[in-house]
Amino acid sequence: LGTDPLLHQRPCMEMEILAEVTILLCIMKDSTWVLGLAWCGWAAFITSAFLELAVMSRHWKSGSLIVKGHDLVGFMWLLGNGIWMSGEFLFEDPEPGARWPWHRGPLMASKQNANYNNVVVGAAQCLWATALAIYSMLLFLARRQHDATSKPIIRSDVQEFYLDAWLGPWILKDIGWSLESIMLCMASSMVTMLLLMYSFQKSGRSVFLADMFWLSGNILWFVGEIALGDQAHWPRLGAAFAFSLGISLHVRLMFHLICLNSSSRGTEETARLLSMMPDAKGYQSACDHEMKQPL
Repeated sequence: LGTDPLLHQRPCMEMEILAEVTILLCIMKDSTWVLGLAWCGWAAFITSAFLELAVMSRHWKSGSLIVKGHDLVGFMWLLGNGIWMSGEFLFEDPEPGARWPWHRGPLMASKQNANYNNVVVGAAQCLWATALAIYSMLLFLARRQHDATSKPIIRSDVQEFYLDAWLGPWILKDIGWSLESIMLCMASSMVTMLLLMYSFQKSGRSVFLADMFWLSGNILWFVGEIALGDQAHWPRLGAAFAFSLGISLHVRLMFHLICLNSSSRGTEETARLLSMMPDAKGYQSACDHEMKQPL
């Protein structure tokens, strides 16, 4: 058993699988949200939030400050997104393009719905603004630590943070969306897409390609909602199709990681699996560094 390095990496690999499931559920949340499936959206949001907390608790015990901060920013974005979604389903009267046989109006009927929705959107924006402030400080810290240290563990954490740097402009996109600013949405989306392309080119991981489809669906969605007034179904249907492509890629990656995690047949079999699953090499490298960190 001691000949297989993946056996010693399993706790780390299991956390990577958990993180991938969290992202998958976030895309599923958007898929159900765009189609007006409120209860499915809430189920995906609540499950992903609990999984994100589980990832945070694991990293909080052994991760660096950059890892902890990145997890916190991601959780604050997710929480704000879920609050925003809830306000839309509960209080907002949908436009024709957002009406479906299963969703024709707000789930809570009240004369104060507009005020309630404004409060909910404001709360989400406050969370996102705080997350952006933390993200900016992490960028500064990551640059300083990368230049000031030669420790492989710290440099690896910084490199992983840079690969996920697209999260900052993604949050800015949601702020622009909630403000109904098409220019801010488009500008931040273009920056996000460029950063995802860089991360995909740098790491070769299909997770970033899947996130490009996720972002493409968001672009179709906010263009239909803000620029076109949400008068037709086709932008939302196109967004749901883009989300489905992202989901399929995430499922494929999860299958690869699960196969590696369950492999216990020696280094030759492990090497064969890695040659068939190039996505997993980056995760194995990250686990190599994490297993060296003091607990």
